[in-house]
Amino acid sequence: MSVNKASGLTIEDFKKVLSNNPQDTNKIFENNAEAFYNAEQKYNVNGLFIAAIAINESGWGTSNIAL
Repeated sequence: MSVNKASGLTIEDFKKVLSNNPQDTNKIFENNAEAFYNAEQKYNVNGLFIAAIAINESGWGTSNIAL
């Protein structure tokens, strides 16, 4: 899957991929799946790649800056 173009996934796909993950203890990514989808639509960049960067940089939303 290319990172420099849209994934082609639907909003429902984003919600499914980013939900029910035990590492997302604060449900930050589950609750913001639509934001990653919208970013993909607006900027034509893979939204899952954006989510992966956010997951990595924030420790699944548990870093001090994420909180």
